[in-house]
Amino acid sequence: MEPPFKKAKLGVSADIKVLIRLGDAFTRTDGNTICPVIKAENSIRVLCNLRNKLFKDILREASEGIGLRQFNINMRSQRCHSVTNSNIFIECEVSQNVTDDKLKRFTELLTDVVRKKSEVKHILIDKVEDYEIIPQPIISETDIELYKLELCYKALCDIPEDRKQDALNIAKKTISNTIEDLKDHYTKIAVLSQNGKGKSFFLNLLFLMTSDNEEEYKENNKNLKQPQDICGNPKMKDIMEAKEDFLNLPDVVREFIRSHPNDTDDVKTVLKTVYQELRLVNTEDVENSNTSFSSIPRYFTEGSRIKIEPYLLAQKSLHKSYESTTKCIIHLRYGTVYQLKVEYFEAEELQTQLFELVSLIREDAVTHGINKTVKDKSCECLKTRFALLTNNGVSNINENFLHKFKKYEDIALSEDVKRFAGKTELYVGSGKNSVSDRLALQANLKRLTSPQDADNCENLDWKHRVAAVKEIVVYIPSKILYGGKEILEMPGTDDSDPLAMDFIQKALDSVDSIFVMSEFAFKIAEREVKEILLNSEFIKAWKKYPKFYSLMFLAYPEKDTNFQFGENNKDKIKNLLKQEESKRSLETEELCKLLDLHTLSTDMDKSIFTSYVLPVLHTSILMQEGPPHRVISKNMDFLDHTGINSFLIHLDKFVAFKQSESIVKVKEYLNKLNKKVATGPRSEEAMLVLMLLKNKE
Repeated sequence: MEPPFKKAKLGVSADIKVLIRLGDAFTRTDGNTICPVIKAENSIRVLCNLRNKLFKDILREASEGIGLRQFNINMRSQRCHSVTNSNIFIECEVSQNVTDDKLKRFTELLTDVVRKKSEVKHILIDKVEDYEIIPQPIISETDIELYKLELCYKALCDIPEDRKQDALNIAKKTISNTIEDLKDHYTKIAVLSQNGKGKSFFLNLLFLMTSDNEEEYKENNKNLKQPQDICGNPKMKDIMEAKEDFLNLPDVVREFIRSHPNDTDDVKTVLKTVYQELRLVNTEDVENSNTSFSSIPRYFTEGSRIKIEPYLLAQKSLHKSYESTTKCIIHLRYGTVYQLKVEYFEAEELQTQLFELVSLIREDAVTHGINKTVKDKSCECLKTRFALLTNNGVSNINENFLHKFKKYEDIALSEDVKRFAGKTELYVGSGKNSVSDRLALQANLKRLTSPQDADNCENLDWKHRVAAVKEIVVYIPSKILYGGKEILEMPGTDDSDPLAMDFIQKALDSVDSIFVMSEFAFKIAEREVKEILLNSEFIKAWKKYPKFYSLMFLAYPEKDTNFQFGENNKDKIKNLLKQEESKRSLETEELCKLLDLHTLSTDMDKSIFTSYVLPVLHTSILMQEGPPHRVISKNMDFLDHTGINSFLIHLDKFVAFKQSESIVKVKEYLNKLNKKVATGPRSEEAMLVLMLLKNKE
């Protein structure tokens, strides 16, 4: 329910208690979308909870001269008492002649002091009459734990060197190593579906609503160091040892340097061959992108159909699926700046792939039904790939032609393909304008994942590249990925290219979570989706250790008019809850049937998440005009039933659980250290503890 507007009193008399509610303000991002997520370091609730002394100092400084005193701070929540969903309430006394203008001044001063003394940027302050709770942005549990470690590390660094015992130095190193490990370790989440089921569209809307806005983008990249900004002419090993400079380089550049085989090579010389700055060619794309967002708010208020340009990922069609998507996995990770890494297959790998496809076509076995369909589409795909990777035209590729290849070395790649075979390309935004950087990245992604309409030289070059791509890694400033999440966008399962199928199968063998996307339910999902899932190493591992994995069945039915809701459909959308309960039961029954299980164990059942997801409705509501917390309060009945918030929270809790072991080890170590620090353990003993903590097993 929307909190009632409370009229301000003209004056406040002496010794009257005033109640102030303090919380995080929602920010708006691209398309004027309310962002439902906030980073821990930017949260006033986290500041109050973890840095209470600083928080009180800020309160005192802001209240000087205003007459506020005797602060009593409480955190309250409608649910469990948790920093992630609480409001801060401050009871204080006011001196004589404190007017509402002075209270307004206090708000301005508090905001100013908070910004100066912490990373918190946007706060919401109200003088209230009671403890009414208002909605707050979601804070990742993993993010909070990581932030705790960073605060602990900073506190250890602030201790003067002459007062540090060996144990404290070891503790500092332990925490630093743990932070680096957590930031470099990703919990992998795969997206599995047929083509045309909306997985790219769904991800695009998630990225839209959780992206860093322009202010955050510039702030987070103010220390960004591009390769051309590197001073001098250092070697690879030198730049890695220059810790601060190295950490300010873009993620893709740091990865490339770490994996480079020769650490004595010159950094700038090597990077010159692989690095490019993302540049937006057509500035009209910015206006077109902003214009395309304008139809989304009307979906909720007027029931309008929306036509939106893809936010980042190319949105593919079902027709000619083998050509409309790259054959590799797109790895999506969080980065403060838009970045793209493209790796191409070695020449020998490409020859081997073509020869395997040749062998498939040359098989004399009689095929029927689905196998014949697979083989026919594979033939079509082979001809396309063969023509792109060699100097042979599609019309020349027939069985007689294929019989001349006895081994993979017989297949000659074209000179155009040889130019980039085995190479790596790095693309990085400037960090100064998020929209321009995003659209420049999007243009490159589109060329790598979509068919080119015209047969001019430039498009033909990109077709060669698409056929030879091995891996794509994308870093984007989207908070849904923050805290160690990596989403793997995969080709559709109806893409019958054996190479694509191999990519999918290998990806599913190494992920921690899979969300299977269908239109209405997993029970009626396509056969090949179920077969790929059931034959994966993921399912084998999940059956054995279910609590370490998560299986999500998401139904995205918004294409159906029965699942399109507007502001007058409050009662109708509440029925989704009943449908969801029934749907979950059917989904688990279907899974039991496929796995030949009588019933699911308790851990199996807990590890399964099922939900309808209505991303268009959710995004449309978040784009409504008005103070963000009031927009959300007013439409909470809808937002609670779109499945988006529950999906985000489930995903975060799972990732937090996956990373909890490392954090628990550090906490245990610090607890032991706290008991022993007075006597000062020998450095050898402390080092043994450190080595034990770093042992991954």
